[in-house]
Amino acid sequence: LNLAFIRLGILMLLRKLRVALALLSIMLFLPFSFAQKLIIASSTQYQKDLSKENVKQIFMLGQKNPFGLIPINQSVGNKARTIFNSTIVGLTESRLQSYWSQMRFSGRNHQPFDIGNNNDVIQFLLEKQGYIGYFLVDDNEGIPNNIFVVFSIDIN
Repeated sequence: LNLAFIRLGILMLLRKLRVALALLSIMLFLPFSFAQKLIIASSTQYQKDLSKENVKQIFMLGQKNPFGLIPINQSVGNKARTIFNSTIVGLTESRLQSYWSQMRFSGRNHQPFDIGNNNDVIQFLLEKQGYIGYFLVDDNEGIPNNIFVVFSIDIN
């Protein structure tokens, strides 16, 4: 009788061990993701942080914005650009292209020029004064000292 209870105890322990190993193996193969932030930064130190609406104005008014900063975009298709357009501007890429076509056709304004990816924008901001751009960073990444964050938003 005691031997039967010992066997039952061992079987239950083995089942628990199998479940624990299965959970551990699943956790090991899940990709780890860091929280990301969309950073809107300037190459020129600005007196105060900008609001989401200020940033939208800068990018929608192009070089004719009242803040004196020249906006730069990332290339079409970049994750940062898609996130920026949807969270800050509130328009899809196709709607933005239509907007800028109308602005160009009427002679009122020109869209910000495209720079490339996150690293290209950071490098550009480090080299040129008076510009504003956006890029993604993981929480564990630093932002270069000569780039001034004027607005940020958590992505994850």
